[in-house]
Amino acid sequence: MKKLFLTVTAVVCLSLYGFSQESVSSKEGETPEESGIPQEKDGLKNGEDIIDSQTENMLEEIRRRNGIDSIPLKKPDSGIKKDFFANGRTKFELGIDLAAGASNSYFSIKDFFTPEFEINFDKLSDSLPKAGFSTNVLAYLNTFLTIRIKDKYEFGTYISAKGFSLINVPKNLIDFIVKGPPENGKIAGEITNMSSSFVDTSLFFGMKIKNFKFKVSGSYFVPLMYGEYSLVSYEFENNASTGRLYAKGKSNAVLYTDIPIFNKNSGKFNLQSVNSMLKNGGFDIGFDGSYKFNDIATLNFSLKHIPVVPARLNKGFSHISEGKIEIDSIIKYLYGLLSPMQNENINVKTPLVDFFSSGPVYDLPPKRILRPIKFNISSDIYPFKNKYLIITPSIGCHFLRPFYIDMGLRLESRFLKVLGLYYVFSREDKIWKNKLGFFFDSRIFRFEVAAAAVSPSFTGSFKAVGREVNVSVVVGY
Repeated sequence: MKKLFLTVTAVVCLSLYGFSQESVSSKEGETPEESGIPQEKDGLKNGEDIIDSQTENMLEEIRRRNGIDSIPLKKPDSGIKKDFFANGRTKFELGIDLAAGASNSYFSIKDFFTPEFEINFDKLSDSLPKAGFSTNVLAYLNTFLTIRIKDKYEFGTYISAKGFSLINVPKNLIDFIVKGPPENGKIAGEITNMSSSFVDTSLFFGMKIKNFKFKVSGSYFVPLMYGEYSLVSYEFENNASTGRLYAKGKSNAVLYTDIPIFNKNSGKFNLQSVNSMLKNGGFDIGFDGSYKFNDIATLNFSLKHIPVVPARLNKGFSHISEGKIEIDSIIKYLYGLLSPMQNENINVKTPLVDFFSSGPVYDLPPKRILRPIKFNISSDIYPFKNKYLIITPSIGCHFLRPFYIDMGLRLESRFLKVLGLYYVFSREDKIWKNKLGFFFDSRIFRFEVAAAAVSPSFTGSFKAVGREVNVSVVVGY
């Protein structure tokens, strides 16, 4: 207290000394410049408490002698406080995403809960799209951790599991069952199966360079189940002029998996089974990026599942059946059956009937499995230069037999700093979706829920013939 008192006394004395000098100079009629009084210069006004170098040296000498350190000047408070919700979770994030859904091309969900479930094949045949009847099931789980450094770098990991199945029955086969052979008497096609489930774990690193952001990830994936694409192939010909009848069909029920659900080891799931599954996994990489042009538009792009090492499977279930019937002239053949005495005078070939079946087999030929490459490009458009309306059109390509197109349009609105709504109309993995979502997003917590009407057919997505639900929870700071 004594040291502080001496310092305050010195400051007061120096101030009085300066005031007395100013009074004397004024009385003697000296000009302000002659008196040495600081005047308005470079934006400074008379009367401001300005400490010149000599006074500062004197104060420093007094502090030094009394053992008082120099006290830094406190910066003035700007009065502007940062918004608690402005930057979101800038340090880390820990979250989980869940999704599940099922749909088909014709039946609505309420049809399965009626007292009597009836199938009108005539109506079914007339209502189906050209692609035929399809049904699909989806289940998805993803957990992730993201760590950010100075809003410039990010790294983290995620573990996910996804199962997807899409089975399609061509329309010409359904029409053949309901209406009989077409006018030309020929049909051919195959019942297809896109069924697979994977578990993967990934590490990723991201960086921001001015307006450009990118993220590179490497994933080790393990196929839990993988089904062959062609499930049933068929061919039929009925020549009205010659009477030739030809029919051929092949069923190819093949499912690859290391999970012991088939053969003599069924149900014996142990550590050895887990090791067998993990050692046969594959590796692929992904790349995501975005570029901000201005306050109105940002371009986003991603390339996922770039193959590096394929996964390998050689166990599962296989049952193959193949049959063929060929009659040179069904009219002559039937006539010969009805008139056996005249059959000798008619040149009729014996009908060819062939049937083959193999299985079940549990040790399968080795198969190399890759996850299909996905490419997507989109743009976030802010027409009002804020987040009250965000328009995001997108288009992508899924490289699978040989490829098909994904597309979508998302409309999003954020309000009250933490709330948001969005609507998405899209086609993903050959499934049309009408999705409506809501989210609460604060600095430390985010919760999102969405529901969608889905269907393999375009019109079916508006008739609610299928449902999909998404839930996401994120915590961080």
